[in-house]
Amino acid sequence: MAAKKAKKAKKSRKKAKKKAKKKTAGKSKKAPENPVSDGETPLESKSSEIRLKKKQLKKQLLALEVEEKKVQAKSFADEASTWARSSVDEIKHSDPYRRLSRMPEPLKYSLIFIFLLLVTVFGGMFLISIVLALTHSQPEAVVVESNSTIEESQMIETSTTVSTTSTTSTSTTSTTDSTTTLPQIVCAPPYMRFGLGCCLDLNNNTICDQDEADESTTTTLADYIRCNDDGDCGSIRTEYECRENDLFRVTISHFCKNPETRASSCETNVVEELVEPCGPMQQCFISRDGEGKCQNKYTRNNFIE
Repeated sequence: MAAKKAKKAKKSRKKAKKKAKKKTAGKSKKAPENPVSDGETPLESKSSEIRLKKKQLKKQLLALEVEEKKVQAKSFADEASTWARSSVDEIKHSDPYRRLSRMPEPLKYSLIFIFLLLVTVFGGMFLISIVLALTHSQPEAVVVESNSTIEESQMIETSTTVSTTSTTSTSTTSTTDSTTTLPQIVCAPPYMRFGLGCCLDLNNNTICDQDEADESTTTTLADYIRCNDDGDCGSIRTEYECRENDLFRVTISHFCKNPETRASSCETNVVEELVEPCGPMQQCFISRDGEGKCQNKYTRNNFIE
């Protein structure tokens, strides 16, 4: 029993020695590398160390970013220079036929088709314009059929007239002198005038004048125009004029000279009549409807009528 107790005591002493050794080793390991400054706790010293490390890391990151940007700029400059050299070499040694041969087949055929289509369209338009110009340069006369029979008519050249008027106390008649100017066609009913030298029938067919010196066998407008009576030259028109506070009536009428002949022409008569001399207390007045009258200047209230 005594031997057993002695063994247990030895074991307990060994265990105590081992524990003491471990404690001393842990204390030596846990000792800080940098001694704690006066008035600073271990936590504060650790936070300051962490802040220093962060600053160092930030500086390293900035340096790395600057280096990366420099490398990128250098690589970009190298790529630009190589691209410029390659483009210059390609321009120097470029061949359009080689480029066309490098194109894909569908794109090549579509471009050729579009080019041919444009050429045909513009060429066709050019040819059509030439044909139209040639056809319109020599118009042919068209025969107009009315409901009953084909009427032969004659061209009437109405020219501008120079009128010389002699005025009397009652009425004056003006005479007209014809001069040769641009012809204006007077179309016989049921035809209507179309432009200066053409007539239009009910079927929208036009009959146009041709030069008398033309040696073609086509008929001229003179074969289709007829001056039957005075009504073909225009209707009678009445106007009123105020002259020196006197009211005049002007009647403009037309008549057909040498009807149904090639020498026919429209003449114009202008008849001026003194309707009423307005007195000193009256004023010559023409209304919006074209009617003229002498009205009193003043009424009882000294207002104009």
